[in-house]
Amino acid sequence: MSLEDAFWEAARAIATARRISIQALIAEIDAAKCDNVNLSSAIRTFVLEYYRDIATEYKSVEAGRAAARDTFNGAAAGSAPAVR
Repeated sequence: MSLEDAFWEAARAIATARRISIQALIAEIDAAKCDNVNLSSAIRTFVLEYYRDIATEYKSVEAGRAAARDTFNGAAAGSAPAVR
């Protein structure tokens, strides 16, 4: 099977994060793919979706942090005036 080094490295990192072997990960991808999709394409798609999901989750967490900061800063601005 032909796959670019970057995809192999990413697949190994995913397998490590999931605490399974690269062989087990590839077997999962192979079992889940459609019959008309080749394994190399299925691995590329899996890796892309895995990291896209992480990026989406990160953006959601960052948006929550920004909202919390805005709320905190707004509360701080509306607090009692400083004593002079």
